[in-house]
Amino acid sequence: MQGMKNEDALFIIPFMPTDDDYKEALKMRDRSKEFGLLDKAIFVANRCYRENDKDVKDFKQRLSTTVNVAKSVFVNRKAYAKEPDSKVINEISRFLNEVVVNGSTN
Repeated sequence: MQGMKNEDALFIIPFMPTDDDYKEALKMRDRSKEFGLLDKAIFVANRCYRENDKDVKDFKQRLSTTVNVAKSVFVNRKAYAKEPDSKVINEISRFLNEVVVNGSTN
């Protein structure tokens, strides 16, 4: 993390909407803050059942009080295939458009 301080980059930190991952996300928040990277980090819900699931909304809301959390989520998929289907392409495009092009978070 020390080496990341000087990079002009956005650091994506995925988390699953579970109690265990919430605890780990808080640890990543604290470490990112310790190394001065918190303003370069964005947390994104990963392996979600669906975007509007109540657990996803709850964990995103709890984290968003202290870190940048993406509005976009990554839905639980078995694997991102070499030839992704339109759902995968749209999901990734939406995330990249949100955080890279527009720079917005929830």
